[in-house]
Amino acid sequence: MPNFFWFFLLLAATAALAYAAARKDRLMLVPLWLLNAGLAIIFEVVIFVFFHSYTYKPEVFSDPFSDSSFGSIFSQLMIVPMIGVTAAFYRLTFPVMLLISFGMSAVELFFLHLGIYEHHWWKVYYTTLLLPVAFLISSWWYRLLKKDNQPAAKLGLYFMNLSVSLTITWAATVPLTMYLFQPGWFENPVRDHLAANSVFFSIACFFYTLIVLIRRRAIKLLLFLILLITHYCLLENGLFTYHTGFASFTALHLFFIAVSCLMWKWTQDAVKLHAD
Repeated sequence: MPNFFWFFLLLAATAALAYAAARKDRLMLVPLWLLNAGLAIIFEVVIFVFFHSYTYKPEVFSDPFSDSSFGSIFSQLMIVPMIGVTAAFYRLTFPVMLLISFGMSAVELFFLHLGIYEHHWWKVYYTTLLLPVAFLISSWWYRLLKKDNQPAAKLGLYFMNLSVSLTITWAATVPLTMYLFQPGWFENPVRDHLAANSVFFSIACFFYTLIVLIRRRAIKLLLFLILLITHYCLLENGLFTYHTGFASFTALHLFFIAVSCLMWKWTQDAVKLHAD
């Protein structure tokens, strides 16, 4: 059985959970999923990209870190965030969350046994302990969103932006090589790029969020210009190279801002319908 088959099963499980969650609350499905994914991705960037906690082996890409980062998507963008959504929508109790955590730990052990996943310093019991925390955060945030808690919604928009931007820029750079950060932090060029790209877009997402939330057009324009100037300065200082024109980065930022606007409207509409 090819390694990727088992990762595909995670995708299938995510789709099944999404269907079950949509039957309960289709309005909040995408916002809460992207919010959970943003939180999970931040965690993954720290422990996986910077501190090399484990390695995924779907065997899709020839470069080991490209391949491992691809495998990471199935965990941190798909299955874990969607379980968090399902836990929130169905108001699962903590013992049930803990039981699911043990189940996910069993899957992790199975992946280790198959050799499609490898630990460096990570331990299975870290997964067992941390997953219920993630599920509790998801449930808590869901309750705040339904109560029209605007600080929670605004902070949530940042994490939604983060999940979208880091996933799309991964696709634009790892398989498609649109551009490449090269700060020299790590020997592996893909790991080096993903680390710097994550830092840059973690900051850029603050700009996207502020541009959407701030009403004054002059400030929106100023924030966008600061973002472009920063990007251009990184280019001039040789911290990254690109294979398309600089205008493509302008278009990329505008695209992420447009997506951020859409997500904000979607979330606000969902909150209003819940209130009704």
